Amino acid sequence: MRFLGDYHTHSPFSHGKSPISESILCAEKRGLKEIAVTDHGFSHSLYAVKREDIPVMRAQTTQYVGDVKVFLGIEANLMSYDGDIDIRLDEINNLDLLIVGYHRFVSGGFLRFSLPNLLSVYTHIGKKKRAVRNTEALVKAIERYPIDIISHPAADFPVDITEVAKACAHFGTYLELNRKRMLSDDDVMKVLDTEAMFIASSDAHSADKVGDFAVAESLIRRLDIPYERVANLEKLPVFRGGRIRRA
Repeated sequence: MRFLGDYHTHSPFSHGKSPISESILCAEKRGLKEIAVTDHGFSHSLYAVKREDIPVMRAQTTQYVGDVKVFLGIEANLMSYDGDIDIRLDEINNLDLLIVGYHRFVSGGFLRFSLPNLLSVYTHIGKKKRAVRNTEALVKAIERYPIDIISHPAADFPVDITEVAKACAHFGTYLELNRKRMLSDDDVMKVLDTEAMFIASSDAHSADKVGDFAVAESLIRRLDIPYERVANLEKLPVFRGGRIRRA
């Protein structure tokens, strides 16, 4: 079982510990063909990448000369029940990859969006109602933006995974098998009942975790997930946004 690319990694420009150059070298050592640096979106309350750092990051990704293709993206934050995210379309077009995920602490959307979800997750009060609204929010975002990957779907964020998967299948957005925050077995089987595709990611915050797909590999084997349903398993993914072009 060989994964050819890792498309969700972090650097010190947000919450990562290792320089971009070290992550790239680790990808090379692990035999990956591609890696993407995707730091946390601009509204993350604790670990946001700065807009002015994007050109610096781009320069660092292009300094590498080797066999691994290096891409620059962002893990943007879902911000509201209207499906807003914290990056503009013109900014998306200047990146190679767009990941969108829910994070607990975002500036600008905490009281109306993050806090109600925190309360429902930890108290279970209104959780079903919250799942309906969350599903609508995520589907709206998938419809509005050229999202390539939904990161750690359903983690601390109750949704109807079937409806989210249907939207992903329709628009060509991948659902992530995240090393740290994995979908439940039941949710994986619900996704498999749709035409949605998975993508395995390390969500690495240090170079030694780049290309670590052990958790995803175990899940794939245990649930007998068909290889053709995992976009970066034994093949390179074709991303919805079309911003990644290969010779």
